[in-house]
Formats: sequence, structure tokens, C-alpha cells
Amino acid sequence: MLYHAMRGAGFSNLPSEWWHYDFGNQLWAHYGGHPQAHFGPAQLDTIEERWKRQLGDG
Repeated sequence: MLYHAMRGAGFSNLPSEWWHYDFGNQLWAHYGGHPQAHFGPAQLDTIEERWKRQLGDG
């Protein structure tokens, strides 16, 4: 019931955590197929990308 109510209201669900819902952030954009997040870029920040930035490669 919670899943259907939240999805019906426009929230996205994190597949690995049934209780985790997002709206307007990067995960919402990624899992919901939105072109961009309301609160930042729609591209997920991976551990690899963080390492590249720390090393000055990205």
C-alpha cells in the first residue's frame, strides 16, 4: 500500500530499500527517468567518479 501511495504521489523508490522514497533529488531523477533533478544534476555520483576527482583526473 505504501509503495503504491508514494509512487502515485510522484515519489521514486530505491529498489534495494522498500522504505526509501525520494522526490526531486538525483535518485528520483535517475530511477524515475526524469531529464534532471530539481535539486542538482540527474547523474549519479559514483565512487569511481569521486576517486577521479580526488586524484585530479576528472
